[in-house]
Amino acid sequence: MVGVSRMWEPLFARGDGVFVGCRTEPGIWVGRNDGEPKLARLEYPVFLWPMLEHDVVEVYERFDAYWPRFGLDLTPTDAIRLIATSAIASGRDYWASLAMDWLEKMLSRDQAPSLERGSIPEVDTGALSQVLRNRWRRLSK
Repeated sequence: MVGVSRMWEPLFARGDGVFVGCRTEPGIWVGRNDGEPKLARLEYPVFLWPMLEHDVVEVYERFDAYWPRFGLDLTPTDAIRLIATSAIASGRDYWASLAMDWLEKMLSRDQAPSLERGSIPEVDTGALSQVLRNRWRRLSK
């Protein structure tokens, strides 16, 4: 890791040659082993969307194992919900569909990561296909 800030510590692979890790500053950071990481802002965590291609339970377990290292005031389940809802609100059918898969699985679970009906925030789905808008209506009830 020559030339990379020693403050950057990759923790687990995102799945596309990029790692999720931590720095001395709070937050979830993403970057390559040999490059400077970028902060994945949870208000719009586009850098974390590739994780939607993995099973939500697997992602939750990775987050949960390292959560104290990220120094955030929310829970891993909250972060997963933010990742999913931001992908749905993006208007990109591919990411929205994967995010809805995550939320459906979370709604059907009794253990973490789980969600209760009514705990999914409202998002604008106007840019999504009709099929996904209908799917979202069923999910968000």
